Amino acid sequence: KKLVVYKLYKGIIKNLPKLILSETLKKIQIQVNRLTYKLTGLYLLFNITEETENYEILIKKENMILGTEHLSGAERFIFNVIIKLVIDKYKYFDKASFFIIDECCDSMSEENIINKMNDLFDILRKEYSNILIISHNNDLKKMVDNKIEIESNGICSKLI
Repeated sequence: KKLVVYKLYKGIIKNLPKLILSETLKKIQIQVNRLTYKLTGLYLLFNITEETENYEILIKKENMILGTEHLSGAERFIFNVIIKLVIDKYKYFDKASFFIIDECCDSMSEENIINKMNDLFDILRKEYSNILIISHNNDLKKMVDNKIEIESNGICSKLI
């Protein structure tokens, strides 16, 4: 009897981390999709292969399943930010009160900046008390509450 109980215990302990991770990824996927679908019309899918224990992130676009390499620059940026935001909710430590975005618009069209960034900033404002955005994009500069402008003469930089 002790051997049977031990084997059952050992099986549970061996599979417990996979079970916890699998259940957590399902919750993360639901929360990410609530936010990203509004902004991109796309869904995130975690493809978990049980035999090899591989995890793959896929995107559902209409009736197609795509790899993340098929996302536009704006879509990739939005998914990265939203995934980070959702994963922050599962940390054991206190969530940071600030979020930093550096040169996010380099890979985005002007249309995507205007149409999607305000909505993304609204989501971030609900979660973080301070958001620092580093950008040269004039359309993005119009969307922020406060600006700190820096001027460079090639040798040194100064606050304007």
